[in-house]
Amino acid sequence: MRIDKKYFVVLLVLVFFVIFFSTVGQRGIVRVHRLTEETDQIKTLNEKIRQENRNLKEEIDLLKRDLKRIDKIARQELGLVKEDEIIYQFRASGTEHGVLDKKLEKDIDSVY
Repeated sequence: MRIDKKYFVVLLVLVFFVIFFSTVGQRGIVRVHRLTEETDQIKTLNEKIRQENRNLKEEIDLLKRDLKRIDKIARQELGLVKEDEIIYQFRASGTEHGVLDKKLEKDIDSVY
């Protein structure tokens, strides 16, 4: 009977090590699960980046072909005007005359 007990203990220890290393080790279930989640997150991020790249390529193509679009962006984002245009700036209500006038003078001087 002693031999049977030794085999049982050895078998129990082996089973414990197999279970332990299959769940915690380098190729364990926990690590595989974490890597799977990380892979899914990376795939999602890659798809978002691919979509953004497609949108940017579309925007580039539009800018290459559509001069009105370029003109609109230059006016809105860069504040550019055409040579024959006159810009009128109005004082905001409730502002002090002197402060705003000095700022306008600086803006006008920088243009000329």
